[in-house]
Amino acid sequence: MSHNKKASQDAKQITRALRSKKMDLLELFKQGDSNSTEYINSLAQKLGVKGDVLIFLVRNSMKPIFEAYSKGLKNYIDQEQWWRGYCPICGSEPFMATLREEGARFLVCASCGYEWRFNRLKCPFCENDNHEKLKYFYTEKEGRAYRVDVCEQCKRYIKTIDTNELGEEAIPLIEDAGTLFLDVLAMDEGYTKEGKATGLATNA
Repeated sequence: MSHNKKASQDAKQITRALRSKKMDLLELFKQGDSNSTEYINSLAQKLGVKGDVLIFLVRNSMKPIFEAYSKGLKNYIDQEQWWRGYCPICGSEPFMATLREEGARFLVCASCGYEWRFNRLKCPFCENDNHEKLKYFYTEKEGRAYRVDVCEQCKRYIKTIDTNELGEEAIPLIEDAGTLFLDVLAMDEGYTKEGKATGLATNA
């Protein structure tokens, strides 16, 4: 309860700063989706709020824009030509993966929600394809439909939904919220969900 109260107070403080023009909204959006957290941390300290609350509010404010952007461009993406670990539309990293017919693996963008095909046996974060350093685990209670793919090279993980085992289409945002226990297990084993924040792709 105290955590929620503090987050609410931080949100109000951020709103006041925007109204009084103590923050440059355009610069905040640019920095909130960049690889550097220096600007965000400095601003958070200046305002007396937590940096993660500031980043959360910025990214959630931008999400509808990215989603609309994705819908307008998705038909221009050639799935057979893009086999990279970041989104071909906005350049962000995936937050989840799904396994579909015949084991096809798709990554789901954390920013715009676009889903694209990716190698099944490859880490989307560091591109490690050494099978001996790629593992996965699941719980006996939930079964093989929900699992965590981990990379021993970069120590990152991504949750994966096997729709063949699930028996129905997965809704990534709902599945992500419903599998928080997997995040806890992965972090307890020493893996991390997020590395550096990603922004619009700068290389092809």
